[in-house]
Amino acid sequence: MSDFTVLVADGNAAVRRVISRVVEDKGNKTLQAPDGKTALAMARQHHPDAIIVDARTPGMDGGQFCRALREDASTRDIPVLMLSGAMEARTRDEAGDSGADASLEKPFSSEELSARVSMMVRRVEGGAPEKA
Repeated sequence: MSDFTVLVADGNAAVRRVISRVVEDKGNKTLQAPDGKTALAMARQHHPDAIIVDARTPGMDGGQFCRALREDASTRDIPVLMLSGAMEARTRDEAGDSGADASLEKPFSSEELSARVSMMVRRVEGGAPEKA
């Protein structure tokens, strides 16, 4: 897994840096957005291979972001991992209903995050689409 670009959208700069470091340690590139609206504009402009978005990203939450992403023909197939600080069953359902491919509860281990990113990259490479 390398040479993929992953867009990381989270309102917390420290969290964005941690996520980016995990993604980059696998040889991938990252783009960072501090809010959902910026992330959507960046997704449309840069067409990243995968997106990691916080469910509570400022400006446009993760669900709104995913729905907008899926409505745009140029971005609808980009795999999305939605993060949440309190992954209740309702939040997981909202992630799936909004079009996220997978969800992950914060705090997460770097191994968990890396595994989820690997799953998304396999999907981009043409592997079987999996839901996690």
